[in-house]
Amino acid sequence: MVATMGAVAAAVPGHAAVATATAQPPAHQRTVTVDGVPLTIDSSLLPTDALQVSKPGDLVQQASAMEFQPYRDFSVAAVPFGTSPVGTKLPSAGAGDVAQYRDLLNQSGSPTSTATGPTASLFGQTVVGTLTHRTDAPDGKSRIDIVTARWVVAAGNRLWIVEAARDSAGATAGFGRGISVASSALATPTTVKVTADAASSKTPTPTKPAPPSRAVTNKALSPNSVPLGGTLPMPSWWSGLCDNGNGAAWNLGTSPHALSGGASFMGMEACGPTRSDRGGGSEPVTSGMPGTQAYEWECAELSARYMVTRYGISNPGEYGSTAANDFFTSYGQGHGFSLIFNGTSGQAPRTGDVISWDANPSVLTSGTSPTALSWGESNNGHTAVVTGSSVNSSGNGSISIIEENYNDSGTGTVYVKDWVVQSVMASPVGTVNWLHNPADGGTTVSAPTSVTINGLGNGTLTGPATISSTVTPLTNGTNDKLDSLSYSIDGTVVAAVGGTGNLTGGDNYTWTVDPIKGTGSSSGGGTWSIPANLLSSGTHTMTATAVNSAGSKTGSATFTVATGTDKPVGATLLHDGVTSVYSVDGNGHLWETWLTAYGQNWATQDMTYLYGTPVVKPGTAPAALFHDGVASVYTVDVNGHLHETWLPALGQNWATQDMTYLYGTPVTSRTPVALAHPNASGGTAASVYTVDGNGHLDETWLPAMGQNWGTQDMTYLYGSPVVKAGTGPAALLHDGVASVYSVDGNGHLWETWLTAYGQNWATQDMSYLYRTPVTSRTPVALAHPNASGGTAASVYTVDGNGHLDETWLPAMGQNWGTQDMTYLYGSPVVKAGTAPAVLLHDGVASVYSVDGNGHLWETWLTAYGQNWATQDMSYLYATPTTSRTPIAVAHPNASGGTAASVYTADSRGHLDETWLPVMGQNWATQDMTMYGTPIVN
Repeated sequence: MVATMGAVAAAVPGHAAVATATAQPPAHQRTVTVDGVPLTIDSSLLPTDALQVSKPGDLVQQASAMEFQPYRDFSVAAVPFGTSPVGTKLPSAGAGDVAQYRDLLNQSGSPTSTATGPTASLFGQTVVGTLTHRTDAPDGKSRIDIVTARWVVAAGNRLWIVEAARDSAGATAGFGRGISVASSALATPTTVKVTADAASSKTPTPTKPAPPSRAVTNKALSPNSVPLGGTLPMPSWWSGLCDNGNGAAWNLGTSPHALSGGASFMGMEACGPTRSDRGGGSEPVTSGMPGTQAYEWECAELSARYMVTRYGISNPGEYGSTAANDFFTSYGQGHGFSLIFNGTSGQAPRTGDVISWDANPSVLTSGTSPTALSWGESNNGHTAVVTGSSVNSSGNGSISIIEENYNDSGTGTVYVKDWVVQSVMASPVGTVNWLHNPADGGTTVSAPTSVTINGLGNGTLTGPATISSTVTPLTNGTNDKLDSLSYSIDGTVVAAVGGTGNLTGGDNYTWTVDPIKGTGSSSGGGTWSIPANLLSSGTHTMTATAVNSAGSKTGSATFTVATGTDKPVGATLLHDGVTSVYSVDGNGHLWETWLTAYGQNWATQDMTYLYGTPVVKPGTAPAALFHDGVASVYTVDVNGHLHETWLPALGQNWATQDMTYLYGTPVTSRTPVALAHPNASGGTAASVYTVDGNGHLDETWLPAMGQNWGTQDMTYLYGSPVVKAGTGPAALLHDGVASVYSVDGNGHLWETWLTAYGQNWATQDMSYLYRTPVTSRTPVALAHPNASGGTAASVYTVDGNGHLDETWLPAMGQNWGTQDMTYLYGSPVVKAGTAPAVLLHDGVASVYSVDGNGHLWETWLTAYGQNWATQDMSYLYATPTTSRTPIAVAHPNASGGTAASVYTADSRGHLDETWLPVMGQNWATQDMTMYGTPIVN
């Protein structure tokens, strides 16, 4: 609480912060992972279809989505430094290549105009974009004007290319505004293999060819082939790049050259000139290509060169329309190639395929003059090599190609709709088929037959667990990839890892489920809140459902949440006028965030690093106690040992001790609770209550400062019940009586109490005797003024309906009573997996709870005998939503009175304070991470 607290409080009175407190993520925001980097994309231009994401290691790393009616396309691509995009001759990416990439990309696709575009926020940088217009036929039929907004930025050892396109007829003024892409993990290493070849130019070094043989055969040259993604050799029949050493034979006015668009795939260039650049005349024929010679630079030459240099086989044909069929007829059986026909369900061209289009014969017999078509289209169709494929499980998407004799870029994008590859030509398309090598990824999609969930260990969760799934079979390489893998708990879907076509060989993303925070997160990007009832104490069923275009399969496993589900976010303590909040970070370190005096700044320290407090066991929280001038914090280490970290006096150093090792405290896996109470001499005894592996309630106590600690099993000695799994005890001092409240295996509330030090403890079943409703959560207790000026004791529990219940003792010697505070006073149904917190401040008794929407509520009693009242503090005072049990403390304010503070953890794990400076003023909120408080585990 800094000196500006009053100003902050004044800024959030009443309902002023409602929008902030209840804002939800916008519908146009997506989270995906590209090249291992989790991205948050925010744009109103995103199509409604799910983003299709490359799998890790793919040569092309991008997330994209496309719709046809109306046409919309959106993509985010990553080009790791030292690589260049497949199918282009863009230079190897580096930090200084942004302008060159932007200019070359803006020249692609034969744009009709280019202009400065809107800015976008990309990884914290404001980037100026460009707008280009081009004419294309996305559906293969109707040509439209398409406007594309494009941005290029360097971040995280990658160049990032962001593009949004749509039919310009539907593009409103300001098209492209408001796009943002952000990530908290830009330093993640690339998943793409960066080789020396990839880091250098993709243009092969020209070598002097061997003299061409005059005899040409159709025999295979070599059984060896270049794997997909490798570098193809320079053709042996070439004289220089694009055979430019044979330029004298052209006599066409334009020398052979790599196309201006710089198209390249596996080191193979797309060459020219194209027919439109030749100025007429005949074209030369290759000299020495194994098999049938090809015309330079017809489309069929590229496909033939690719097949010959990749597989060491001979060229069997000369026409683009039959290229795929010719290679299949000649080599399909011997080399295992498959020929796939257009429109086959579940089949789309894949990277490395050779595809052929035949001109529609009806066009040539319907009165349309062949001169209306290009010469190649009307006579010989077209062929190309597929350099990328992005088609979803419904058969919609696009493929990218490298080609010759079509345009100056040497590249193209062809759309796929309902498993039908559209025409790449100006004419309607006839037969389309493609040649596929199963070693490049298979042809037939096999449905998953088994799903096994991994990571649940012995089936008991006490903290975060990393889940993965093994999905079988994988009979056709990456072709059996999963379109989605979703997880559900007790029938409710709680996470969906990956996206269309992201997962291969099972789940190559992991999913972490945290029963403490009530969240799940994926290594593939995305975090989900999990309804806390799905992670409450007891047994649950987790189901993984794997889906691809051929079918689906589920696998299930049971797990038990045994403890820690309602653990508080930390502990609070007022000691010698200092307010301290103790929390645990993601590494298990104990931290103190403290305020020396109201109006000053909070300070923080890592007590594990500075004073040796051991790493805290997952699923447990600290407990704190001020006794005889000593501040003590009790934690449980990863071995279940109880530790004390204590401060003898302000200004001295903290010290630590292992109470299990030194004094015999039994091993525990639950959050302890501590109590200061009168000892035999009128001084103060300190007691810490824990639950051991058998569910027994144990006390470790210090009779007086300077004496030794002792331990006793209160279940064995005094009949305290075995404590219900997933719950811990609560402790209270009231009218000199020390009471410990716990829940048994049947959900009954029990009191174990000590009337006076030196006497025996006694026990009673409060559910049996006083009708406290059955509960499965940790209780809390509060001593507060009664009607006669004495002390009332209240225990607050949550029943099976989520109702907040009070069991109270009006005064010592009277009977306990019970009331349903949800039914009587409007306290909200308490969020599953959380428990309430209590506080006495300025004579007011307050109970703080979290509702099903994550809102913090206060139910308070101004004075004994009056009615309780309630308020939604998230709605009224902007307390962030939470899924964790809150903690509270009363401490001195600036005027010498009392301030009340409630601490919660939001969805990011930030510790938040909602505080009341003085009775009668408004509550205010602040994020304590501004003072260095770490993310709360």
